[in-house]
Amino acid sequence: ALAAAAMWPITAAAQNSRGRQSQARQRIDSTFAFNKAGELSISVRGGEVRVTGWARNDARVIAIGDRGTITMDASSSRIRLDVRPQLMSRAQFEINVPIGVRVNVTAVTANIDVSGTRGELSLTTVSGKITASDGTGRTRIGTAAGTVTMQRISGETHVGSMTGPVNITE
Repeated sequence: ALAAAAMWPITAAAQNSRGRQSQARQRIDSTFAFNKAGELSISVRGGEVRVTGWARNDARVIAIGDRGTITMDASSSRIRLDVRPQLMSRAQFEINVPIGVRVNVTAVTANIDVSGTRGELSLTTVSGKITASDGTGRTRIGTAAGTVTMQRISGETHVGSMTGPVNITE
């Protein structure tokens, strides 16, 4: 269990025999107590991000990366995931958080899928598809080149896509 005020970094990077970062996959798989009023922030260059709200008082983070270094700083109220990229780095994130958590995702070339969190959302990617459902409160969603699909989003909402369709349903 994670102490409420504790903050710990987890860095996943494979090293070869000369101490240099190798091309091996890196993996984080961690479950810990997390506050429903907390915040999840993800910064990734390329890959896939999936965040799902659930009715538990903990978070589960699974992150898999090819090249680059995945860093996670987490406490009981904040999770920050960052990929320090190498050329052509990709990461996959599968994250479950308590319903009510604020979600911020910033990406360059990645698809983003957030569902069931019922919290504020800020989701941006330069190139990629964004799907969001069941967000509440302030929502900002944007992509320069990609499709945006939104369902059951309530509250102040700003959405845009420069070269792709925006689909909004109840």
